[in-house]
Amino acid sequence: MIRSGSLVLTINSAKNSKGIDLVQSLKNNANSTSTALRYSYQGIDYSLRAIRTNINILSDQDIQNLTTWRNLHKCRFLTQFDADHERTKAWLLNTVSKDDKILLMLCKGEEPIGHLGLGFINWETGYFEADAIVRGVDDSPKGLMKYSLKSLIHWGFEDLDLKSCWVRVRSDNPAVSFYEKCGFAYRFSKRLFVCHSENVTFIEWKEDPCVPAGSPSLVYMEYLRRQ
Repeated sequence: MIRSGSLVLTINSAKNSKGIDLVQSLKNNANSTSTALRYSYQGIDYSLRAIRTNINILSDQDIQNLTTWRNLHKCRFLTQFDADHERTKAWLLNTVSKDDKILLMLCKGEEPIGHLGLGFINWETGYFEADAIVRGVDDSPKGLMKYSLKSLIHWGFEDLDLKSCWVRVRSDNPAVSFYEKCGFAYRFSKRLFVCHSENVTFIEWKEDPCVPAGSPSLVYMEYLRRQ
Protein backbone atom coordinates (compact mmCIF):
# COMPACT_ATOMS: atom_id res chain seq x y z
CA MET A 1 0.00 0.00 0.00
CA ILE A 2 1.26 3.45 -0.92
CA ARG A 3 0.65 6.48 1.20
CA SER A 4 1.94 10.03 1.17
CA GLY A 5 4.70 10.85 3.62
CA SER A 6 4.36 12.47 7.00
CA LEU A 7 5.03 16.02 5.83
CA VAL A 8 1.99 18.20 6.50
CA LEU A 9 1.51 20.99 3.98
CA THR A 10 -0.95 23.77 3.39
CA ILE A 11 -1.55 23.68 -0.37
CA ASN A 12 -2.78 26.61 -2.41
CA SER A 13 -5.75 25.64 -4.59
CA ALA A 14 -4.71 27.81 -7.54
CA LYS A 15 -3.85 26.04 -10.80
CA ASN A 16 -0.49 24.21 -10.69
CA SER A 17 0.43 25.50 -7.23
CA LYS A 18 -0.32 22.21 -5.46
CA GLY A 19 2.39 20.24 -7.19
CA ILE A 20 4.99 23.00 -7.20
CA ASP A 21 4.48 23.71 -3.51
CA LEU A 22 4.77 20.03 -2.62
CA VAL A 23 7.91 19.49 -4.71
CA GLN A 24 9.68 22.54 -3.29
CA SER A 25 8.59 21.79 0.28
CA LEU A 26 10.03 18.30 0.07
CA LYS A 27 13.33 19.48 -1.45
CA ASN A 28 13.78 22.29 1.07
CA ASN A 29 12.70 20.53 4.25
CA ALA A 30 15.46 20.24 6.85
CA ASN A 31 13.99 17.02 8.27
CA SER A 32 15.95 14.28 6.53
CA THR A 33 13.29 11.70 7.50
CA SER A 34 10.44 13.45 5.69
CA THR A 35 9.39 11.35 2.72
CA ALA A 36 7.23 11.54 -0.36
CA LEU A 37 6.36 7.84 -0.30
CA ARG A 38 6.52 4.87 2.04
CA TYR A 39 5.61 1.37 0.95
CA SER A 40 6.26 -2.30 1.58
CA TYR A 41 7.70 -4.69 -0.99
CA GLN A 42 8.07 -8.40 -0.27
CA GLY A 43 7.47 -7.67 3.40
CA ILE A 44 10.25 -5.07 3.69
CA ASP A 45 9.66 -1.34 4.26
CA TYR A 46 11.05 1.12 1.74
CA SER A 47 10.76 4.85 1.26
CA LEU A 48 11.40 7.52 -1.35
CA ARG A 49 12.66 10.71 0.26
CA ALA A 50 13.39 13.89 -1.64
CA ILE A 51 17.07 14.75 -1.96
CA ARG A 52 17.50 18.21 -0.49
CA THR A 53 18.64 21.03 -2.76
CA ASN A 54 18.93 23.93 -0.32
CA ILE A 55 22.62 24.81 0.17
CA ASN A 56 22.12 25.06 3.93
CA ILE A 57 20.82 21.50 4.29
CA LEU A 58 22.60 19.54 1.56
CA SER A 59 23.58 16.02 2.58
CA ASP A 60 27.21 15.06 1.97
CA GLN A 61 26.18 11.41 2.11
CA ASP A 62 23.62 11.96 -0.65
CA ILE A 63 26.21 13.76 -2.77
CA GLN A 64 28.69 10.93 -2.25
CA ASN A 65 26.14 8.26 -3.23
CA LEU A 66 24.97 10.21 -6.29
CA THR A 67 28.55 10.70 -7.42
CA THR A 68 29.54 7.06 -6.93
CA TRP A 69 26.48 5.67 -8.70
CA ARG A 70 26.74 8.21 -11.54
CA ASN A 71 30.26 7.04 -12.27
CA LEU A 72 29.27 3.38 -12.08
CA HIS A 73 26.50 3.85 -14.67
CA LYS A 74 27.79 6.78 -16.72
CA CYS A 75 27.70 4.87 -20.02
CA ARG A 76 23.89 4.84 -19.82
CA PHE A 77 23.49 8.61 -19.63
CA LEU A 78 23.21 11.05 -22.54
CA THR A 79 26.06 13.01 -20.99
CA GLN A 80 29.11 11.03 -19.93
CA PHE A 81 31.81 12.41 -17.66
CA ASP A 82 33.69 11.70 -14.45
CA ALA A 83 31.49 12.99 -11.65
CA ASP A 84 32.98 14.42 -8.47
CA HIS A 85 31.66 15.92 -5.25
CA GLU A 86 31.66 19.54 -6.40
CA ARG A 87 30.08 18.77 -9.75
CA THR A 88 27.28 16.78 -8.13
CA LYS A 89 26.73 19.51 -5.55
CA ALA A 90 26.44 22.14 -8.29
CA TRP A 91 23.96 19.93 -10.17
CA LEU A 92 21.74 19.69 -7.10
CA LEU A 93 21.87 23.43 -6.45
CA ASN A 94 21.46 24.63 -10.04
CA THR A 95 19.37 21.97 -11.76
CA VAL A 96 17.54 19.67 -9.35
CA SER A 97 16.45 22.65 -7.28
CA LYS A 98 14.24 23.98 -10.08
CA ASP A 99 10.45 23.63 -10.11
CA ASP A 100 10.48 21.12 -12.99
CA LYS A 101 12.49 18.38 -11.26
CA ILE A 102 12.59 16.27 -8.13
CA LEU A 103 15.09 13.54 -7.26
CA LEU A 104 14.33 10.99 -4.58
CA MET A 105 16.55 8.57 -2.71
CA LEU A 106 15.27 5.01 -2.48
CA CYS A 107 15.92 3.74 1.02
CA LYS A 108 15.63 0.38 2.73
CA GLY A 109 15.04 1.54 6.26
CA GLU A 110 17.62 4.30 6.53
CA GLU A 111 20.00 2.76 3.99
CA PRO A 112 20.16 4.45 0.54
CA ILE A 113 20.08 1.84 -2.22
CA GLY A 114 19.26 3.86 -5.35
CA HIS A 115 17.45 6.89 -6.66
CA LEU A 116 14.56 7.83 -8.93
CA GLY A 117 13.39 11.16 -10.25
CA LEU A 118 10.73 13.08 -12.11
CA GLY A 119 11.95 15.69 -14.55
CA PHE A 120 10.99 18.06 -17.34
CA ILE A 121 7.72 18.75 -15.54
CA ASN A 122 5.37 21.09 -17.37
CA TRP A 123 2.95 22.27 -14.71
CA GLU A 124 0.59 23.76 -17.29
CA THR A 125 0.15 20.69 -19.52
CA GLY A 126 0.79 18.01 -16.90
CA TYR A 127 3.67 16.46 -18.88
CA PHE A 128 6.56 14.88 -16.98
CA GLU A 129 9.31 12.32 -17.47
CA ALA A 130 10.73 9.48 -15.41
CA ASP A 131 14.34 10.54 -14.93
CA ALA A 132 17.59 9.45 -13.25
CA ILE A 133 16.47 5.90 -12.43
CA VAL A 134 19.51 4.22 -10.87
CA ARG A 135 19.85 1.09 -8.78
CA GLY A 136 22.74 1.79 -6.45
CA VAL A 137 23.24 -1.69 -5.02
CA ASP A 138 23.19 -5.04 -6.77
CA ASP A 139 21.46 -7.10 -4.07
CA SER A 140 18.10 -5.34 -4.05
CA PRO A 141 15.10 -7.66 -4.55
CA LYS A 142 14.05 -8.47 -8.09
CA GLY A 143 11.28 -6.17 -9.20
CA LEU A 144 11.90 -3.50 -6.56
CA MET A 145 12.94 -0.79 -9.04
CA LYS A 146 9.90 -1.51 -11.21
CA TYR A 147 7.58 -1.32 -8.21
CA SER A 148 9.26 1.85 -6.96
CA LEU A 149 9.07 3.59 -10.34
CA LYS A 150 5.40 2.73 -10.82
CA SER A 151 4.72 3.98 -7.28
CA LEU A 152 6.53 7.25 -8.02
CA ILE A 153 4.63 7.74 -11.29
CA HIS A 154 1.35 7.12 -9.46
CA TRP A 155 2.41 9.75 -6.89
CA GLY A 156 3.04 12.17 -9.76
CA PHE A 157 -0.46 11.59 -11.08
CA GLU A 158 -2.28 11.66 -7.77
CA ASP A 159 -0.33 14.05 -5.54
CA LEU A 160 1.17 16.39 -8.14
CA ASP A 161 -1.87 16.42 -10.46
CA LEU A 162 0.26 15.53 -13.49
CA LYS A 163 -1.30 13.91 -16.55
CA SER A 164 1.19 12.26 -18.92
CA CYS A 165 4.45 10.47 -18.11
CA TRP A 166 7.15 9.75 -20.68
CA VAL A 167 10.72 8.50 -20.64
CA ARG A 168 13.62 8.98 -23.06
CA VAL A 169 16.30 6.31 -23.30
CA ARG A 170 19.05 5.41 -25.73
CA SER A 171 18.16 2.51 -28.01
CA ASP A 172 21.29 0.58 -27.02
CA ASN A 173 20.50 0.88 -23.31
CA PRO A 174 19.17 -2.34 -21.69
CA ALA A 175 16.80 -0.10 -19.73
CA VAL A 176 14.47 -0.04 -22.76
CA SER A 177 13.13 -3.46 -21.78
CA PHE A 178 12.90 -2.38 -18.13
CA TYR A 179 10.66 0.54 -19.07
CA GLU A 180 8.50 -1.74 -21.22
CA LYS A 181 7.97 -3.97 -18.18
CA CYS A 182 7.05 -0.88 -16.15
CA GLY A 183 4.22 -0.06 -18.56
CA PHE A 184 5.86 2.30 -21.07
CA ALA A 185 5.15 1.91 -24.79
CA TYR A 186 7.32 2.96 -27.73
CA ARG A 187 6.08 6.09 -29.51
CA PHE A 188 8.94 7.29 -31.75
CA SER A 189 12.71 7.69 -31.86
CA LYS A 190 15.25 10.27 -33.00
CA ARG A 191 18.76 9.51 -34.22
CA LEU A 192 21.72 10.52 -32.11
CA PHE A 193 25.31 11.49 -32.72
CA VAL A 194 28.17 11.67 -30.26
CA CYS A 195 29.59 15.10 -29.52
CA HIS A 196 33.09 15.16 -28.02
CA SER A 197 34.15 18.32 -26.26
CA GLU A 198 37.70 19.61 -26.25
CA ASN A 199 37.89 17.97 -22.87
CA VAL A 200 37.96 14.31 -23.93
CA THR A 201 36.45 13.22 -20.63
CA PHE A 202 33.08 14.76 -21.57
CA ILE A 203 30.82 13.09 -24.15
CA GLU A 204 27.30 14.14 -25.07
CA TRP A 205 24.72 12.40 -27.22
CA LYS A 206 22.60 14.85 -29.23
CA GLU A 207 19.62 14.42 -31.54
CA ASP A 208 20.33 14.84 -35.25
CA PRO A 209 17.97 13.61 -38.02
CA CYS A 210 20.86 13.68 -40.53
CA VAL A 211 22.77 10.91 -38.78
CA PRO A 212 22.88 7.74 -40.94
CA ALA A 213 20.58 4.86 -40.10
CA GLY A 214 22.11 2.26 -37.83
CA SER A 215 23.35 4.74 -35.25
CA PRO A 216 21.89 4.66 -31.73
CA SER A 217 18.68 6.61 -31.37
CA LEU A 218 16.81 8.28 -28.55
CA VAL A 219 13.67 6.28 -27.87
CA TYR A 220 10.60 8.15 -26.64
CA MET A 221 8.20 6.02 -24.58
CA GLU A 222 4.86 6.90 -23.02
CA TYR A 223 3.48 5.41 -19.83
CA LEU A 224 0.17 3.67 -20.44
CA ARG A 225 -1.92 4.94 -17.57
CA ARG A 226 -4.76 2.70 -16.51
CA GLN A 227 -7.95 4.61 -15.90
